[in-house]
Amino acid sequence: MLAIVPLALAAALAAAPPALDTVMLLDGGRVRGTVIVEDPRTGVTIQIPGGETRTIPAKDIFRIEYRDGTVGGIKAPGATAGPAGGIDPFAAPPPPPPPPGQGAARGPPVGYPPEEYPGEEGYGPAEEPAFPAPFPPGAATYPPDLMMFSAGIGMAVPTGSALAGASMSSYVSPQFLMEFEAGVRIAPPLMVGLVLDLGLGTAGSTVASQCAAAGTTCSVATLRFGPQLRWSFTPSARATPWIAAGTMIEGTSISDDNSSLNAMTLSGWEMLRLSAGYDFRQSQDLGWGLFLSAGVGSYTQQDLGTGPYSIPARGTHVWIQGGVRMILFP
Repeated sequence: MLAIVPLALAAALAAAPPALDTVMLLDGGRVRGTVIVEDPRTGVTIQIPGGETRTIPAKDIFRIEYRDGTVGGIKAPGATAGPAGGIDPFAAPPPPPPPPGQGAARGPPVGYPPEEYPGEEGYGPAEEPAFPAPFPPGAATYPPDLMMFSAGIGMAVPTGSALAGASMSSYVSPQFLMEFEAGVRIAPPLMVGLVLDLGLGTAGSTVASQCAAAGTTCSVATLRFGPQLRWSFTPSARATPWIAAGTMIEGTSISDDNSSLNAMTLSGWEMLRLSAGYDFRQSQDLGWGLFLSAGVGSYTQQDLGTGPYSIPARGTHVWIQGGVRMILFP
């Protein structure tokens, strides 16, 4: 009876499958067989039962469990160094990835160079979040800010009379316009503000001829400054039309380009300025708009370099202005 036991054990061992090497993969899979080649550059060549050989790239290998019970690993390009400069052979293998279309997106596995990771549907590299939209999706209105600042450029064209019997065009030509405004809302649609206009150009026909006769050229600068009331029809919308009315003090200076002295200065009052425009909001804090205005004024004083004096025969002139402006806190 005792002789039967060794014979049974020998038969069981002979019938048991031969021990195999196991290559553990980074994606959670494994390949069993006999490792016949190990190369850190090309990977591992393993002969699987049946005689077929398979080469596994080093970058896909997590560790190798040999049939004699030892554990080793091949250093994959870009892998985190473990014992002996390779992947930690005693670390637990990574969990298998979720099926395509399930689970959160992830980047390349440990040991996989990010620049070589192609990504896979369902669990490839996470997408970059989109840049926040200027306005929340679906929102239509936004409360306007208390303060508003704007800077615009455009053209200013003079019409009418500078003095009785003397047209504006004889003194001033159309000017390049820079317009600045700062306002405070006293109600969502109603704003009170201050407007500063600066126009730069050349002298009109008559003055230009006089300057040429004197052997020089002349430039003209016009400054207007004053309060304004503005009414926005849809102040909380992304776009709104508006109208405004104001009054300005005004000064026009004609200067010799070859001298630091002014040849003539006209000053007065722009009694009424009417404006209209359309503003567009790009975001909560930034916008742009179009504007058009017409201001009716009269010069009341003239200075030829000897001191100001009142103009006895006054004319009435109109500045027509238009342009585009950038808006902070529209």
